[in-house]
Amino acid sequence: IDHHRFCARNADEKDLWLRAVSNVKVKLMFEAPDPTIEEIWIFRQSVQERVALIGNAKDPESKALLLEVTNKPPRSPTGDAMDPAPIEDPTPMMQQSGGSGDVAAGPA
Repeated sequence: IDHHRFCARNADEKDLWLRAVSNVKVKLMFEAPDPTIEEIWIFRQSVQERVALIGNAKDPESKALLLEVTNKPPRSPTGDAMDPAPIEDPTPMMQQSGGSGDVAAGPA
């Protein structure tokens, strides 16, 4: 929803969340008055009843919405953990050839 991400453990829980968020959006769109204490109690009771139904209906064989990732990413090379000896800079090409220093032109 917008830039927020929500998570549900199963499809029934997802449906419950979507219904709740949808109800809030509709109330905001139509500028519904603030609910009374009694209305809030009724809303909470209906959500608790639905949660109880979802909890009782749990099937031990029900599949999760997302598959579990069992493989782990490969370990980084051990070279990342070590401090290698510094690499010596080679002598510049101009000093070796004694030329004009234009490496792209090749040997004279």
